[in-house]
Amino acid sequence: PLELQAEADGGSLGAVNSHVTVGSHWQRWSALANFDHGHSQGYALLPGSSLASPEQDRHSGLLKLDYSPSMRWHFAFLSTADAGESTGGDTNTAVHDRSGTQADALTAAWTLDASSTLTARAYQSRYDEDSFNLAAGAPDIQTDPGNVHERYRRADSTYRRQLGAEQLVQAGYELAGDRYTGDN
Repeated sequence: PLELQAEADGGSLGAVNSHVTVGSHWQRWSALANFDHGHSQGYALLPGSSLASPEQDRHSGLLKLDYSPSMRWHFAFLSTADAGESTGGDTNTAVHDRSGTQADALTAAWTLDASSTLTARAYQSRYDEDSFNLAAGAPDIQTDPGNVHERYRRADSTYRRQLGAEQLVQAGYELAGDRYTGDN
């Protein structure tokens, strides 16, 4: 079986959004994909003012896959991504901003017996943003450039055992690392 959903909408201030979702299940596999696009035009925040909202354009997506080769094993993968750009400013400066995120996760679960499970997970994510201002009348002169970049990684494993009706024993181990850089 395959399921498909598509939507589109718009607004009086130049906003246009579209959304598509596709999902399927086949034997021991299931999959879901989602894609979005959003656009909005800049507009004056106050009548007669040079202060305006930025024009924005964004794209995002999601992919999820599940696989269960047996009643005892389960694997899952999830990935998301988002990227966008905005431009705006006033009569003195033009602001330009680009940003993007991505995250990926992988999970493996093993049912050892009726009351014990072992789970292992791995995860990574990134965030990037670059922005700069341009002085009005001098498009070659950038002022106030800035950027932010972050990378995060994590892995963990957990053992769980149910003891009786009300007791749970759990043990695990986790490794994580985060790297952050920026320039303003």
